[in-house]
Amino acid sequence: MAIGWIIRKIMEAVAIKLPPGYSTGRIPIEGVVAAAYAAGDALGKQWMVRVPKGSILQSATYWDLSDLNVPVRLTISRSQFATAIADNAAFDVPNVDELKIDYELNFDLFNDHITSRSSYIDQIGRDLKFPSGECWLQAWTFAAQTILADRLPRIQLDFRPDE
Repeated sequence: MAIGWIIRKIMEAVAIKLPPGYSTGRIPIEGVVAAAYAAGDALGKQWMVRVPKGSILQSATYWDLSDLNVPVRLTISRSQFATAIADNAAFDVPNVDELKIDYELNFDLFNDHITSRSSYIDQIGRDLKFPSGECWLQAWTFAAQTILADRLPRIQLDFRPDE
């Protein structure tokens, strides 16, 4: 018997097998339109995606298809805000909704792809609980930007279920 075969069998026996991951896919930010946004404005409206009830956020990606290089923040919560924030309005979260925010991601370092940009956040490892399986998202901008009609931004979140 070859030693290589024995080593492979041992490695297979002790291999750590993680549960399958879940990805939202490259989803558009709901409610974003081609428009000029001021610093601190909401990008789109708060929207919901279905995720595993117990999830570990592994990574996130933001695609800036308008090639603006403007930092964007994404808030993550277990429930919808009581007070809706309209697209292109000041992102001002009332106190009643502030405690609903579970986590925030800052997309502020971009890779330049000539006519677009992308920002990746890897190895997040944030344990999040979504009792209803609903993950509510709201994006907003740090600086002024003008989004083009045929280049609306996209977001992707990658989870590993902890259940």
